[in-house]
Amino acid sequence: MLTSWVPMAYIYYNGFLLACILWSLINTEASDPVLLSLMLNVISIVMDIVVLATSYPYQKVAFLQSSVAGLFRFSAVMCCVNLLLRPVTSIVMYRVMQARSAEYSSFTQYGGGFSGHGETYENIDQPVPTAPAVANSDFVDASPSKAAYQSP
Repeated sequence: MLTSWVPMAYIYYNGFLLACILWSLINTEASDPVLLSLMLNVISIVMDIVVLATSYPYQKVAFLQSSVAGLFRFSAVMCCVNLLLRPVTSIVMYRVMQARSAEYSSFTQYGGGFSGHGETYENIDQPVPTAPAVANSDFVDASPSKAAYQSP
């Protein structure tokens, strides 16, 4: 962002990414800010490639003064370093998101969490199936008989 070759979109989406990362640092109990930061970081990888490929003035740098051309090259190198580090930061954000959602992983049977171990949905409008009657000759009836309640 040191030179004018970078479009304003680069500044906006990196600023928005920085704001989402700060939001995730402030709100430590929720995984939603980290998820938003992760998605924006992955999208920014593609956007950085497009910015580098379309906006860098390759021919213009050769005709600039040495100090300005050095600044152009330095800003392009830093943009490339940022692009190369984005997959690493995406992995770190994914692990932070997993750690934050792990405390809610016991609720996955109710539809929440990111652990990927969700249970199947149980429709509460349907009656609960009953167990079939046991037809076993070894089964002994433990209920008191009517003879025990009769008086002599």
